[in-house]
Amino acid sequence: MADTQNFQIKDYFQLTASEQKFWLPKIGESDWRAGKYLFQLLSDGQLKKHCGETSTLFLLTQGDKLISFCSFTERDEIPETELTP
Repeated sequence: MADTQNFQIKDYFQLTASEQKFWLPKIGESDWRAGKYLFQLLSDGQLKKHCGETSTLFLLTQGDKLISFCSFTERDEIPETELTP
C-alpha cells in the first residue's frame, strides 16, 4: 500500500516565487503533450491570459516529487466553446 501520509495538494498560484521555480521544471518533465503546453504557458507567464483569469493549477506532491497536476481553466485548447469545467 502506498504511503499517503506525505501527499499534499498545492495551489501553484498560492506558492512563493521560489516554490513555483522549484515545481515548474517538474511540470515540464511531463511526457503528456498538454503538460508540455502548460509548462510553456507558465514559463511565459501566459496561462491566465490565455486560459482565463480564474484559472488555477493544483499539484499533488509527495515530498519533493510531483505525483500529478490538474488545471481548471475557463478556456482550453478547444476554441469557442460555451462549456467550462
